[in-house]
This record gives sequence, structure tokens and C-alpha cells, in this order.
Amino acid sequence: MELRDETGGIVDLVRYRISVAKQDIADGKLLLENNSLLSANNRIYYAMFHAINAVHGMDGNGYKRHKDAIAKFNEVYR
Repeated sequence: MELRDETGGIVDLVRYRISVAKQDIADGKLLLENNSLLSANNRIYYAMFHAINAVHGMDGNGYKRHKDAIAKFNEVYR
């Protein structure tokens, strides 16, 4: 599935996805510091998903389903 932002800019889309991943990491750290391990794990998982989708975004692609994003990442980058 090809995705673009409102202006059609791939760079903006990739930057946005990286920003979301960084925020997920920050949230995960806060949760970990407060001993909320399951929630911290969830935020870090989503950080990885958003980071993988940022990589896909460099080709103008993106995936809503995690299994599709992971499978394509493994296919192309492994």
C-alpha cells in the first residue's frame, strides 16, 4: 500500500513516523520507571512498528497491519 502525507511529501511522512517512534520510546521509558512493565513493553513494540514503517516510508510505502510491515521488512532488509 503506498502512503503519502497531505502534501505528498515522502520526507515529511518519514519524519512524522520517526517522531511517533521517538515519542513511543519516551513513553515506554516513563512507564518502565514506574514499574508498568506490560505497558512499557507495548510502547516499545509500537516504537519498533513505527520505526519499521518509517523505513518503508522511504519507498513511499506503509502498512496498517503489523504482520505485513514485519514480513515486508524481513523480505527486503534481511
